[in-house]
Amino acid sequence: MKPKILLIDDEEGIRKLLGISLRDAGYPVTIAIDGERGIELFQEESPEIVLTDIKMPGMDGMEVLRRIKAMSPDTEVIVITGHGEMELAIQSLQLDASDFVTKPIHDEALFVALRRAEEKLAWRRALKHYNETLKSKVREATEELKKNFALQEKLLQSSLDAFIGTDREGSIILFNQSAERLCGYALEELQEVPDPLNLLVPEWGQFILRAIEGQETGRLKNQCLIKKSSLICKTKEHIPIQLSGNLLLENEQIIGGICCLQDLREMERLQKELLRAERLAATGQTVAGMAHAIKNILGGLKGGRFMVNKGLEIKEMKYLQDGWAMVERNIEKISQLTLDLLSFCKERDPEWKIVQPNDLIREVYELYRDQAAERGVRLRLDLDEKMELLSLDPREMYQVLANLVGNALDACTLGEDLPSDPETIIRSRSLPEEKILLEVRDNGIGMSEEVRKKLFTIFFSTKGSRGTGLGLLLSHKIVQEHGGEIRVQSSPQQGASFQVILPKRLRSETATPPPPA
Repeated sequence: MKPKILLIDDEEGIRKLLGISLRDAGYPVTIAIDGERGIELFQEESPEIVLTDIKMPGMDGMEVLRRIKAMSPDTEVIVITGHGEMELAIQSLQLDASDFVTKPIHDEALFVALRRAEEKLAWRRALKHYNETLKSKVREATEELKKNFALQEKLLQSSLDAFIGTDREGSIILFNQSAERLCGYALEELQEVPDPLNLLVPEWGQFILRAIEGQETGRLKNQCLIKKSSLICKTKEHIPIQLSGNLLLENEQIIGGICCLQDLREMERLQKELLRAERLAATGQTVAGMAHAIKNILGGLKGGRFMVNKGLEIKEMKYLQDGWAMVERNIEKISQLTLDLLSFCKERDPEWKIVQPNDLIREVYELYRDQAAERGVRLRLDLDEKMELLSLDPREMYQVLANLVGNALDACTLGEDLPSDPETIIRSRSLPEEKILLEVRDNGIGMSEEVRKKLFTIFFSTKGSRGTGLGLLLSHKIVQEHGGEIRVQSSPQQGASFQVILPKRLRSETATPPPPA
């Protein structure tokens, strides 16, 4: 019988599609529209598998995961992530999520994740039953015990993931068929190696060694390890894996360890293909939208040409000056549109440099200070002076901050119901979990929820003919290439806050380049 599944997602379309797919596959499905209702249904229905969106209003998927694991550690939780949320997905695995699938959800990826969750449920049930039976009948060596052992062996050997079990000395005593295929070694070969774990998965071997040393000093901590790592196979290739392992204890003494290795190569390949497909789709939208954008610019050029010709005809300098100014503005606009399109469509890796983020903010502040004063907007800095150095592409991130500040000044000075005391603030803060915040906040006209949802849509602009609709989209792309995210908070006539969240990391030891001009 298929295990009972609880599906939690705030998007009606996804709930309907997944509900149909899961029921067609024979799974009993209960559906919740948000995290709070999901927890209530979990307590009522006790499903074995929970499928939850990671980003939801109110209680998000991470909190759902924490609460379910607190109530029922054996429940398998699969999280649904959007594009660019890989870091949240990894965090969910560290909180003992079974797996994750990315949007748009393909049935093949979903059912692979479900099969793995079912295998873990079966493996956990079998292992629990095996341990309970072993303790009571270890001296009897009955035929029933042999059957249970054979079942356990069959489950491990037929698993899609690799399992490696060791004794206290690090000798390998369990090496299933998936492990042999992944590593390229047979168990007999590894039994002749003095330190096989250091040969295959150094991180796991070091974890067991540290745990044994901690126990000997009375400081045993962290009985499990969950993280992305790499496996060194027989050909010396480093294979990306998801490593999850537990120490084996008997009478509070370490007797060995068992780890599960999930091959991430196919997942990473599919993620890259998805990214390329999304980029191609966006390029197609670009072609469709370019006609409208260029049409507006051509209209401005034609208007400028008319005024220039009229000025020449009637010898009126004012017509000539205004017309030529229109021509120059639209030439600048089409030049910027071309550069933005090239930047958006081109796949590139950031040129990492070690940078002080506050220096970039000060450069942007200097760029806009006089313009803000001329437009009657108070431009302020609110910087965390203890901000650490980190790796950025300084020119790209400068472009992001400059675009956000320029938009904030427009929000304070263009439109109706403008604030009486317009203000824009640029902030920096260190955040928990090794992240930093770069924020641009204004008290301008704000925006509705409908507008917020369209912000990162190609050629969408709230500035009418004054904007191309590519600035925020390009900024979003740059932040994603840095492994970060942009969050937006705004309400009509309540201003707006654009928050750039970036990971703290150092990728280069090169000196900090001069601030971008």
